Amino acid sequence: MRGEFRRLWVLASQLPMRSRTMAREAPELSWDERDYLLALVADNLTYLRHEMAAGRGRKPKPVPRPKVSKAVAHRHLDVSDERVSELLFGNRGGSATG
Repeated sequence: MRGEFRRLWVLASQLPMRSRTMAREAPELSWDERDYLLALVADNLTYLRHEMAAGRGRKPKPVPRPKVSKAVAHRHLDVSDERVSELLFGNRGGSATG
């Protein structure tokens, strides 16, 4: 069991930040910095255009960003501090089967 958890942890830690698995676990990871910056630029341009039109018309809505649900925000693994330290700082040599 211990080896299986370690193997899973090693595989999961190597996933790209924009992978479907990471996006499911942390929706804010489905966007990278470039996406957030482009959304900010788009928002600022629409707000500027609205202000230059003396505020006439509908107020622009910002580009929707990924949101973290409360269930995901409060979800965590039930792992002891010792196990986390072992995984992060333990011996990395040898096999991943433990």
